[in-house]
Amino acid sequence: LPNAVRVHGDTRYTTSRAIADWAWNEGVLTGDGLGLATGRSFPDALAAGVHLSVSRSPVILMDEVTGDAKAWLDSSHGRFGRIIVLGGVVAVSHETEFDAKAALRTP
Repeated sequence: LPNAVRVHGDTRYTTSRAIADWAWNEGVLTGDGLGLATGRSFPDALAAGVHLSVSRSPVILMDEVTGDAKAWLDSSHGRFGRIIVLGGVVAVSHETEFDAKAALRTP
């Protein structure tokens, strides 16, 4: 592919955030939604990716809000106005949802 860009991270979790950052900076993503899906299983993220693409919003893989995930959410303050949790509480726990929302609210 001519002009192909490789976007990656050390893990599937950091790769999902790197892709979201790249797409945001390139103007591909402009929506205010953020999808959270588990990184342990792909169906929720796969199905939601199509849905969120309509609103030009990313899907991030996140099983818990660890230090690097919290730092990414903190740096995204003001970018996302809503979080869409994909899958049930077995996929993304209430605690992870709460922590993600709290990190996005903290300037």
